[in-house]
Amino acid sequence: MSGKQFSLYTRTNTKNQKVYYVRFKTPSGNWSTAHSTKCTNRAKAEAYATELYALQKVQGGGIAKKPKMTLKDYAGEDFFAWDGVYCRNRRATGKRINEAQSQYKTAELVRIILPYFGNYRISAIDEKAIEQFRNYLLLDRGYAGSSVNKVLSDLQTILKQARRDGLIGHVPEIEKATNTPKKTKGILSQNEVKILFSDETLWPDYLTYSANILACTTGLRLSEVMAIQLKNISSSGFIEIDKSWNTKLRKLNTSTKSGKIRRVVIPIKVQKILQKLIDLNPYQTPDSFLFFSLLITNQPIDKKVITRGLYAALDKIGIDEEQRKTRVITFHSFRYFLNSLLIAGKIPLIQVQSMTGHLTQQMSAHYFNSQIGDMKEILQIQENIF
Repeated sequence: MSGKQFSLYTRTNTKNQKVYYVRFKTPSGNWSTAHSTKCTNRAKAEAYATELYALQKVQGGGIAKKPKMTLKDYAGEDFFAWDGVYCRNRRATGKRINEAQSQYKTAELVRIILPYFGNYRISAIDEKAIEQFRNYLLLDRGYAGSSVNKVLSDLQTILKQARRDGLIGHVPEIEKATNTPKKTKGILSQNEVKILFSDETLWPDYLTYSANILACTTGLRLSEVMAIQLKNISSSGFIEIDKSWNTKLRKLNTSTKSGKIRRVVIPIKVQKILQKLIDLNPYQTPDSFLFFSLLITNQPIDKKVITRGLYAALDKIGIDEEQRKTRVITFHSFRYFLNSLLIAGKIPLIQVQSMTGHLTQQMSAHYFNSQIGDMKEILQIQENIF
């Protein structure tokens, strides 16, 4: 094999099976005695030989015993840690990664992957083993298809790094689980939205009223709403969205979900509402959060307060808990609502993307709901909500 320090060939055993044998190139340039891989599949034999060769170098030469390096030995619990190999490589190559993703992947590794594959030799994690793992998670544990695929992706990432480190010569192909269709997110009608924001006394407090009306008119994600600081608000009628709030770590992520900074225009009515909220803010520093917490300094209000405020207001306009759950109305529904208004208003998709922060036109189209009426300009569409 060109470029490799070993050569594979087959011998037929007593069961008439072709078994792969490996010979290694010695320091003198000669070939070692043939050594059985006990594999009948070339890809597995090559993976075995690659790992064996790596162990030879560690052990100072000579044919090593059967490789024993397990996934737990190799990856440990820190593979996806913020200062671990994966995140460092992502940051060094300019690929998107944040501490929240690092934390989620670490949790999946510790909670799901290591309990199952931890004691497996890396070279023994083949297509069949992964297939059994996938089916176990999906059919026996009842995980959603999307969740299973995230775990499989994390496992594949570890195996790819092991290949780069010379421990395996082949990364098994992974057939993903079927994605269980999510319930379509509900969307409020224009009339329901007008009634919802017609009277601020429908809301438990001014802060939750402000946070929800901002999301409704801009399509901001809840994590982006929580991350807004006073320095992000311009007197020219827009908000700069440059970060998101990490509810797990209770700190600002270094970027938005898309990794891009964007300016979001806000209608005059909402500008006035936000100004009143700024005047009520007890902290008044550039880094102070717009949607401040009175309980914890230098942190935004808890997201549950914002969503509970929405549910309480919905209940007062006749959308009780049962209806809300049946219609799948959540805080994120405002994002669908605004996105649909813009698309139905024939706003070019590139402008919709600049407003909502979607990376692709396909994602913007995914949020479209054809029941929203026809509008023309973004600001006019925002004003017409009321």
